[in-house]
Amino acid sequence: YGLTGQSLNDDTLRSIFSHVDDHFDLAHCSAVCKSWHTIISTAHVMRDLYYKRNPQARGSSSTISVKSYFEALAMNEHASTLASGSAEVHQWIGHDMR
Repeated sequence: YGLTGQSLNDDTLRSIFSHVDDHFDLAHCSAVCKSWHTIISTAHVMRDLYYKRNPQARGSSSTISVKSYFEALAMNEHASTLASGSAEVHQWIGHDMR
């Protein structure tokens, strides 16, 4: 009813993002706008989701960082998408704004 993403305060957005249970959905949310990216990054929502999915990593001296985990996850997802042949590439040609 007239609500926009900008009308929600940071605490409300943090609460919403903490309920997202898929890394890729959370990454998509992070790409929506600068403020959402900042909230997701500074609230450690991705890190918390990593530990939720990998509870054994919380207390360990694991050499893999959360960032490395997500990079590897993204690369594996991209590789499997390309291997299945379902990728489409669209190129937008920009123009000068003058």
